[in-house]
Amino acid sequence: MLNLSILQPSLIGDKATFLLHGIDNIKLASKEIRNLSHRLAPAFFDDMKLNESLFQLLSSINLEGRFETHLTFDKELDNINLKRDLKINLYRIMQEQLNNILKYANASIINVSLSIISGKLSFEISENGVGFDEEKVSNGIGFANITRRAKLFSGSFNVESSPNKGCKVTIPSEQLT
Repeated sequence: MLNLSILQPSLIGDKATFLLHGIDNIKLASKEIRNLSHRLAPAFFDDMKLNESLFQLLSSINLEGRFETHLTFDKELDNINLKRDLKINLYRIMQEQLNNILKYANASIINVSLSIISGKLSFEISENGVGFDEEKVSNGIGFANITRRAKLFSGSFNVESSPNKGCKVTIPSEQLT
């Protein structure tokens, strides 16, 4: 961008206009890359427990108080040393589903639960929004990302939804650590 800026005074007419348009596109791309990189780097995991980071993520989408939010975190998980990769994947799954909720659900209540059921990890995110017909909605990149991340820790991905009944995403896992 600096090199292009140096050229700017020497150009006239349409060439100068094209150059300015190119510089604006580079600025926009740089801004988007910066935003993406901030969202991709959860450096706070080194300083925070998983429940704290999930709470922070849930709170970050609710700064305006638009949602009634609930986070249930099984206390037994405090006694288990979860691997950093597992924690990051759980965080990313929640991030992806919250993004889906913000885009599509028109929900007022969001519930997140991380628990141990029969010795296995269970992660559930539900909302009371508009829902969708599972038969008519194609799986997009969001659900594909969640599925891929769940498989990384021997988990599966289940969706329950119907029109006007909200959506519940459940990720049961065979793996705890």
